[in-house]
Amino acid sequence: MADHFIIGRSVEQALERAAPPWRYSFDMLGEAALTRQDAQRYFEDYAGAIRVLRRRALPGAAAQAQPPVPI
Repeated sequence: MADHFIIGRSVEQALERAAPPWRYSFDMLGEAALTRQDAQRYFEDYAGAIRVLRRRALPGAAAQAQPPVPI
């Protein structure tokens, strides 16, 4: 069942399995953060994911054709 919800252990891996039109949300669960260090690690992971997705952006393409950015 996890394969239906988890398509990769990293954004790069998920992008290899996903394809436009994007029907995915690249979420990285941070609910397990219990310390400031945990929260910082999740923050850095999110920032890294956004950088990867920004590099994959398609210039001039409609928003639906862009990889979704995690929020």
